[in-house]
Amino acid sequence: MVTHDVDEAILLSDRIVVMGHGPKAKVLDCIEVDIPRPRQKAELMDDPRFTALRKKLVGMLSDESIA
Repeated sequence: MVTHDVDEAILLSDRIVVMGHGPKAKVLDCIEVDIPRPRQKAELMDDPRFTALRKKLVGMLSDESIA
């Protein structure tokens, strides 16, 4: 599945492949989601693992947009 929504990626995935930008985009990283299932969005928002993973992903995407 492809998504641009970081929260959705964490909620639905067991592994997230982060891609760079542009026509020559490459894989930046492959990150395992170690949050147990079933996952509910309302419960994830207070989970420190979710917060840390979200911060890491948004940081990677922000850094890539600058490059």
